[in-house]
Amino acid sequence: MFGDSWPAGAELENRQDRFPVIMAKILNVNLIDLSKDGTSIGYGVYAFLNFLSQQHNPAENYRLLFCLTEPQRDFLLDNGNFTHMTVNSKNSKSIIYYKHIWSQDQMLHDLQKNLLLVAMISELYKIPCYFVQNWHTPSWDKLWLPLNLNFYKSSLAKILDLEANVEDFPDENEPEFDFFYQCKINGQKYIHPSTCHPNKLGHTVIAKHLVEWIKT
Repeated sequence: MFGDSWPAGAELENRQDRFPVIMAKILNVNLIDLSKDGTSIGYGVYAFLNFLSQQHNPAENYRLLFCLTEPQRDFLLDNGNFTHMTVNSKNSKSIIYYKHIWSQDQMLHDLQKNLLLVAMISELYKIPCYFVQNWHTPSWDKLWLPLNLNFYKSSLAKILDLEANVEDFPDENEPEFDFFYQCKINGQKYIHPSTCHPNKLGHTVIAKHLVEWIKT
């Protein structure tokens, strides 16, 4: 399992209630959960490659679930030190990055590159690979991706009856802010409204839907 704070179980009183743990119990498999709060898709790819080089056991049968956070996020790696960056980060590197370097075109290029890399390496290692988007139903019109990639039909937020439509907001480059706004208004049943993470019930519902998808 790779992803950000949603699969990592942020805001849960007991992180054993997060959906990766519930899924592993239902599927009767051992869980290797390398998701991490506040990270990016790029960092998830880095963690996946590091797992393959350091921990992969050819005698084991693996399945990979990759939870995709917002592609606006990124990370910097310098001498083993990580700087995780989001559009609302206040650290100096993030401010400079989003002001002078980040662009929509570059973001889409990096997203396509990362998805293809994970898919191709998973196939090389014979690891079934599944992708699910956290916050928004994916639209891949601007990307070239193989048709046989396993993408969940909507998003984790949609499972919880909560999904912001980015087109409804004036600044489409900052959907995280829009989603936070939607969470605070509509997310009381399944979501902690403070920073928009699933509560215990939300994780249970997500696990049920994803298990049904993986089993099909």
